[in-house]
Amino acid sequence: MASARFDHSNVINNCNSCHNGSSATPKDNRHILSTSSCEDCHRTSAWIPVLRVDHNSVIGTCFSCHNGSIATAKNATHILTTNVCEDCHRTSAWTPVIRVDHDHVIGTCFSCHNGTVAGGVDNTNFPHNLVGNQCDDCHNTNSWK
Repeated sequence: MASARFDHSNVINNCNSCHNGSSATPKDNRHILSTSSCEDCHRTSAWIPVLRVDHNSVIGTCFSCHNGSIATAKNATHILTTNVCEDCHRTSAWTPVIRVDHDHVIGTCFSCHNGTVAGGVDNTNFPHNLVGNQCDDCHNTNSWK
């Protein structure tokens, strides 16, 4: 038996006026936490795929959704970090890094500051030509000099 379909084209009110758990099925408990109305992200003509996500109304951290199962996670070439995206990226409009909070970076300085990912050290000048790539032997991220 085919399930009944409801024509939403003549609905005047918002989704939650019916999809409240009494009249119709509400938002699934696995849905991302947000303060937005359904129609802010979805269309009634095709519920999936999501039309857009209003990130200003999402409750929680980036990683609560961008974990690889709900939404795309950071890519495999991303520097090793904790999962606190908003410490380096803006959430209002995803942009390349606006700052790096080194407290959330995992690994050694040289794992990023190798001249490819981020500016590297000039190993031709004293004393860098003697110590190699162990930056944290002499420097720390709070006061580089």
